[in-house]
Amino acid sequence: MVKILYLVPILYCISLVYYVNGSENRIKTPQGTVRGYYKRSFGGRQFLAFEGIPYAKPPVGNLRFAEPEPADKWTGQLIGNRTYVCLAYLPLPGFKGIIGAEDCLYLYVYVPLTKIKGDENLDVVVHIHGGAYQFGAPSMMANPDFIMDQDVVYVSFNYRLSILGFLSTEDNVVSGNNGLKDQVLALKWIKDNIKFFGGNPNSVTITGSSAGASSVHHHYFSPLSKGLFHRGFSQSGTAFSPWSIVEYPLKKANEVAGYLNCTSDSTKDMVDCLRKVSSVDLLNAMTKLFRYLDAIPLVIFGPVIENGENPFLADHPYKLIKKGKINDVPWVTSSVKDEGIFPTVCVGHGDDGGLIFKVISSGPILDPQDEKFMKHLTKFVADYAKTGQPSINNVEWLPVDPDSEEINTLEIDSPDKVFMTKMKHIGAMEFWDSLPIKENEKLYPELR
Repeated sequence: MVKILYLVPILYCISLVYYVNGSENRIKTPQGTVRGYYKRSFGGRQFLAFEGIPYAKPPVGNLRFAEPEPADKWTGQLIGNRTYVCLAYLPLPGFKGIIGAEDCLYLYVYVPLTKIKGDENLDVVVHIHGGAYQFGAPSMMANPDFIMDQDVVYVSFNYRLSILGFLSTEDNVVSGNNGLKDQVLALKWIKDNIKFFGGNPNSVTITGSSAGASSVHHHYFSPLSKGLFHRGFSQSGTAFSPWSIVEYPLKKANEVAGYLNCTSDSTKDMVDCLRKVSSVDLLNAMTKLFRYLDAIPLVIFGPVIENGENPFLADHPYKLIKKGKINDVPWVTSSVKDEGIFPTVCVGHGDDGGLIFKVISSGPILDPQDEKFMKHLTKFVADYAKTGQPSINNVEWLPVDPDSEEINTLEIDSPDKVFMTKMKHIGAMEFWDSLPIKENEKLYPELR
C-alpha cells in the first residue's frame, strides 16, 4: 500500500537502438549540434535519446570542490549515445568498490518521436536520482523505458556525490552543497535549451526518489532554484527527513584530510591539498567514515546549512517554511507501506519510484498487476506535469488543507483499489515532540 499526501522495480527489456540518416535526430543548440539515436519504450513507442550532453565544465583540477561552471561550446557534432557515472563508493553487498569518474556533469534528454514531427512543445519531466547522496546515476536508477510511454520530454542528469559533491569547510572556502548547485545548473540548462528538443521551458516538473526526493524538496527552499521549475514530486524522502541535512561537515572533512596528510589549521590549505590527491585515494579515505555502517550507507557527506556568500540553503527547511520562505509551486510527496524497514523484503523505500523510472538492478515486470501499476503511475506523473492536478483512476484527489487538523491522503492498495482518506496526524507527533532530543532542541528552541 502506498500512502500519498496531496498527492501522493522493475523491468529489464531489450531496447531497439539504431541510427538513421535524416535531420530529426540532430538538434542544434547554442552549445552545438547533438545527434541522438532511436529507442523503444516498454510499450513499444519510438523515442529519441540524446545522452551525454555536458551542462557544466568537468569539475576536475582547480574546479574540484568548486561551484559548477557552465559547459563550453563544442565544434562539430556531439554523438549523444554515452552515459556517465559520477565517482562514488558503493558500500553495497556484491558491489563494493569505487566506480565512475570526476568528469561526469552530463545530462540526458528523451523525446517522443511524435513530438519531433509535431509543433506543440511538450511538458518536461525531470528526474533526480537517489542513492543517499553517496552514489547513483541516471543510467542505474532513472532509465526512460517506462516514462517514455507517455507524451512528455524526459530529462535526467548526473550531479557530484559524497565528498566531491558535498564537502563543506563551513566557510567561504567551500561552503558546501555543490552537488545541489550542480542540480541548479542542470535546471538552468533545461530552462535555456529544452525548447530546442521540443520541451516547454515553462512547464518543468522535477521528480526524485530517496535522496532525489529530498533534493526536489530542497529546491523549494533555495533562492538559487527560484523560477527553474513549476511542480515537484518527492517519493520516499523530503527535506525534513532526518538524513536530509548532515551535521559536523568540517569535522568530517578534517578526518578525511587526516587520512591523506592534508591536515591544516587553514581550511584553504586543507582544500588545496585535497585537490591534489588522486580521486581514488580521496574516495578510499572517505570510506573510512563508513566504519560503523558497512552494509547500509547513511548520508556521510550531504546537504548542509551554508555560511557562504552564495548559499543554496541558508537555514534549516523547517525554519524557512515557518517563515514562508519557500518557492510556492505545487508539491506532491509519497511514502510506501514499509518505508521504515528498508531493505527487508517488503514494499520498501523507493519501490514505487522504480515503477516510473526504470532501475536496472530490478528484474523484469512479470506480474500483470505490476505492469498495470506502472502504467497508472507513469500516467499520473504525465498528467501532473501537464495540469498540476494529480489523479489516478479518476479519484478526486484533495489537497492538504492548512486550516484543518486532518491530512488528506491518497492510498493505493493495488492498481484497482485507490481511495482518499484522512489522518489526524502522521505518527505520534506529540510524543516525539515531547522528547528532549537534539533535533527538537534545534528546531523548537522553546523546548530547551
